[in-house]
Order: sequence, then structure tokens, then C-alpha cells
Amino acid sequence: MANISKRTVQVSRPGKADNTAAGQTQQTSSAKSGATMMAIRSDKKEAGSLAGKSKIDQLIALLQRQKGATVAQLAEALGWQQHSVRGAMSGALKKRGLAVASDKAKGQRLYWLAG
Repeated sequence: MANISKRTVQVSRPGKADNTAAGQTQQTSSAKSGATMMAIRSDKKEAGSLAGKSKIDQLIALLQRQKGATVAQLAEALGWQQHSVRGAMSGALKKRGLAVASDKAKGQRLYWLAG
């Protein structure tokens, strides 16, 4: 049988003397991404107070509207692609026991929660 040895490789970053400096850089980076996330959340709050909920919960809230929603509207509101919206409706919502109904009106297919 062949003799296999393990090697440990250390990779150092230029300009990083110790782990403390890297930890501080990560905190700064996290703070910046946190500010970006707050800006995104504030945009979503203006678009229907959906921030703070999971994407599936947001999808359910949009489908519970009286008028329903088109796939394009759902994709824009959730930041998803249209095929992802369709997949979530046919998969995740079914797993939750929710039925999605649709009808084509004025050349657009509208979706809403049935029941």
C-alpha cells in the first residue's frame, strides 16, 4: 500500500502581520456590509414593509394581496430571477401546504394563494 503523507500549507497575506490585524479588518468589513444591508432593508420597507421576513414569507405576503401578482412583480420585489419565483411557488409553498392559483388576464398571468 502506498504511504500517503499530509502536508500543511500556511498562506500569508501581504501586509498582515498577525491574526489580530486580520480580525480587525473583518470587523470593519462586516460593519460596511451591515450598512449596505441596512440600506437594502430600508428600500424594501418602502416597497411594502417586507424587510425582516424570510424570502418565502415575503413571497406569501405578496401572493396574499387581493390583486395577486405577476411573476415579474414577484421577481423584482424579492430580487430573484423569474424561474426561481416559479420554483419557489411549485416547491416551497407546496411543502407548506399552500396552493397557488393563477389566471391569465389582459395578457398577464396573475398568481395568488388559493383558499
